[in-house]
Amino acid sequence: EASAFMQSKGIAPPKVAEEATLAREALVDTLSTFDDKVMERFLEHDSSLEGVPADMIAQALRTLTLAGDARAIPVLLGSAFKNKGVQLLVDAVIDYLPGPEDRPPIEARVVSTDGDAAPVVVTRKPSANEKLLLLAFKVVPDKHQGDLVFVRCYSGKLAPKASLTNATTGKVERATKMLRVMAEDYEDMEELRAGDIAALVGLSKTRTGDTLVASGDKPVVKLAGMEIPPPVFFCTVEVESMAEQDDLEKVLDILTREDPSLTVREDADTGQTLIGGMGELHLEVVFTKMRRQHKLNVTQGRMQITYREAISAQVEKTFHFEGTIRGK
Repeated sequence: EASAFMQSKGIAPPKVAEEATLAREALVDTLSTFDDKVMERFLEHDSSLEGVPADMIAQALRTLTLAGDARAIPVLLGSAFKNKGVQLLVDAVIDYLPGPEDRPPIEARVVSTDGDAAPVVVTRKPSANEKLLLLAFKVVPDKHQGDLVFVRCYSGKLAPKASLTNATTGKVERATKMLRVMAEDYEDMEELRAGDIAALVGLSKTRTGDTLVASGDKPVVKLAGMEIPPPVFFCTVEVESMAEQDDLEKVLDILTREDPSLTVREDADTGQTLIGGMGELHLEVVFTKMRRQHKLNVTQGRMQITYREAISAQVEKTFHFEGTIRGK
């Protein structure tokens, strides 16, 4: 069947087999320069490809990938548009990329109420036996589930409806559901463990970049999160009537939860609402979301750009001035 299919597509099976053999020879030859086991196995079988099984090749590729020194990097070809090679790519992610147990312990900083105290750094291993440590890396509004807070579990484990402390804000919330997201499908999770990624429902105060820990855990620690520079592009946002002002405020709150680089403030002189972002395109995307997703008829004001300058180095210079001042 495979032969008939390739012939119908104008592909000669013998030619494909020959090209595959040459490609496998090149792969084994390259791996043998980095992996002694592949070299020994290759020589033991008189330089025969059949002597190097696929699982040994996969293990050698995984070892080189985990080394992280760029001596060899697996490259896969495919087309997402035509759904070609996607399954092989997902398999390669599992086979070659590091799992949670292959990563070093994560560093977190102890949250202190004493502003003058030196920061205390602790480490957490990617193990279910450690204390719970979650990072909220994305917030997405959903019409059916409510706000979905996507989290990665760095250590510990979480059960549904457990109480969580937001180490960034100090607020306590409870996740009513834990969902495994697969495109547009959701699957309830009974437990979230180190290395897992899930969407939590019920966290109305959590924002992108917040650290979540189990309520009652001491000391409370916080991950580094994201360093976001202050915005330099600003513009006003207005609605057609005051009746829509409350809706605008709610939508802006949702957007700032999703995107921490977006800021909202009120101009002290004019009373207008100003939103700030990283660039003109960034703000255009925000206005598009307000119009299409949230059905708000908003008006975008003129773009304002904040220019900042700073002294970069100390310079000393002597200047001699000659001139007449009041005849002297």
